[in-house]
Amino acid sequence: MRVSAAALLAVLPCLAVGVPHDTRAPTPGRISITKHSALINKDGSLDPRVLQKQIIRAEDKLWQGRQQIQRNSIAQVDETKESKRGIICALDKHHRAQHPHHQSGTVEPSPTSTGQLPHSPPTGTPCSGTAFEPLDARHNAYRRGSRNLIQRHATRLPRADDPATVSSAAPSGASPSSAPGQDPLDNDRGVMWFGKVSVGTPPVEYTVDFDTGSSDFFLPGADCNLNCDSHTKYDPHSSSSASPQNRGFIVGFADGSMAAGDLFADTASIAGFSATNQTVGAASQYSKGFAVDVSPPDGLMGLAFEPLATFEAPNLIQFLADNNQLPEPVFAFKLAAEGSELSIGGTNPALFKGDITFTPVTQQAFWEIKMDSVAVDGNQVLGPADVIIDTGTTLVLGGFDQVAELYKKIPGAQDASSSVGLGAFTFPCNSTSAVSLSFGGKQFPISPDLFILGPLPDGQNCVGSIVGSSVAAGDASWIIGDRFLQNVYTIFDIGNSQVGFAELA
Repeated sequence: MRVSAAALLAVLPCLAVGVPHDTRAPTPGRISITKHSALINKDGSLDPRVLQKQIIRAEDKLWQGRQQIQRNSIAQVDETKESKRGIICALDKHHRAQHPHHQSGTVEPSPTSTGQLPHSPPTGTPCSGTAFEPLDARHNAYRRGSRNLIQRHATRLPRADDPATVSSAAPSGASPSSAPGQDPLDNDRGVMWFGKVSVGTPPVEYTVDFDTGSSDFFLPGADCNLNCDSHTKYDPHSSSSASPQNRGFIVGFADGSMAAGDLFADTASIAGFSATNQTVGAASQYSKGFAVDVSPPDGLMGLAFEPLATFEAPNLIQFLADNNQLPEPVFAFKLAAEGSELSIGGTNPALFKGDITFTPVTQQAFWEIKMDSVAVDGNQVLGPADVIIDTGTTLVLGGFDQVAELYKKIPGAQDASSSVGLGAFTFPCNSTSAVSLSFGGKQFPISPDLFILGPLPDGQNCVGSIVGSSVAAGDASWIIGDRFLQNVYTIFDIGNSQVGFAELA
C-alpha cells in the first residue's frame, strides 16, 4: 500500500496535537450473579439469629460509612493510622461489651483457638477518649438486646447454615453457563450477590460480593491461614503487575466480620474490562464472618464512591469510568432468584421495560438519594426520606417510629421485638396489603413474596422485610436493600451521579 506525501502532510497536524485514542470497549460487559442467604431454617421458618446479624451489620455499615466520610474529609498528618485506630477501638468496645473480663489496649491482635479475631487494639494504642466512638448509647442497648435474642433462639431453632437448608437458584460454587463476554453472577442465598473478577498477571479468577454500600476491594492473601481455607487466595508475589503500596488495612463490622492485611496495586478485570494499578487488599486475616461456610465469595468489591473508601482509592468500575474504558460510565443490576446480572458500561435493555426513573445522588459517598414516600395499598403513609441504595443489604431499614407507622396500616401487623428481634414486625402470611416506595414521582411496589422475609414456626404469621432501626432513625437515612431491589432494574449512573429504577421485563 502506497501513501502519498499529500496524505502524510494532511495527518501531521493531528499527530502533532496528539489526537486521543478511544480505548473504550464497544459494548457493555455483563456478569451473571448468584445470591447467598441463610435466613430460612430446615422447617421453612425464619432464623431470628441471622435476621438480627443482618440488621446489626447493615446498621454498623451505615455508621462506619459516615465515620469514614468524616475522616476522609479532614486533612490529618497520619490519617491512615488514625482511621485504623478508630476501627480497632470500635471493635474493641464491641468485644469488651461481650467479654467484660477481657482487658483492652494491651494485646496485639492474634488468632484464637476458636478461629475468631480478638478485637483488642495494638499495644500503646489506648482507646479511651477516641474521637471515633462506635455507636450511641441507644444503639449499644439495641445490639445488646439483639445478642440476647440471638442467644435465646440459638437453643431452640435449627441452624440456618446447615448444608441441608441451602436453597438457591444455583448451588453454591456452581455457575450457570454464560455467553461470550459474560461471567456468572451468583445469589448466595439472599444475603449477598456475587460474581467473578480476575486480578494479577497472569490473571487469576476470584468470586466477590458486589456491594454498593461500601467502596473497598479485598481478597484473602496468600499468607492468610485464618478462616481462608477453600477460598482462592490472592498472591501478589506471583503477579508481575503487582506492586506494594506499603500500607495496611483493617475493615470490620459489629457482627464480628473483619479482614486485615496489606494493600497492593495490580491489574484487575471485570466483564472484559481491565484496569491497571487498581488498589486491592490482600488479607492476612479473615474473621469467621468471611469463612467460606458463612461467606462463599472469596472477597468483597465495594461499588460506592471514593469518599466512603477506607483504602482512599476509587472502586474498580469508577476507576474504569475515570479512565474512559467504558462505553458509558454506568453499571446496572438485575437481582432475582434467576437470571441475575451485573451490566458494566451500560444497561441491558432486554431486562427492563418502559422508562427509567432517575433520582440524583445527594452526596457522593454512599449511593444516597431522596425517596418521595412510602405507601400501603396506594395510600401514602410516610413522607420523603434520604435513602441509601445498598446491594450489600438484604433488608429495608427505616427509623423505628416510621416503620411502626407503616405497619399500623397493615391489618393484623404486630411489633415482634420481643419474640423475633428488635425492629421486626409480623403480619398474617395471607395478607393482601401492598407496600410501595416512590422515587421520582413513580411508585415501585414490593411484591408480596419479597415483602415476606419469612414465616414464623406457626406458619400463620410472617416477618416483614422492612424493619425498624435505631441507627437509621438517628441518621435520618433509610437503607434500601435487595428485598426492594429485586423488584426493579437498578441503574447506577456514575457520570451523571444518579440512580435509576425501571420495571423488570
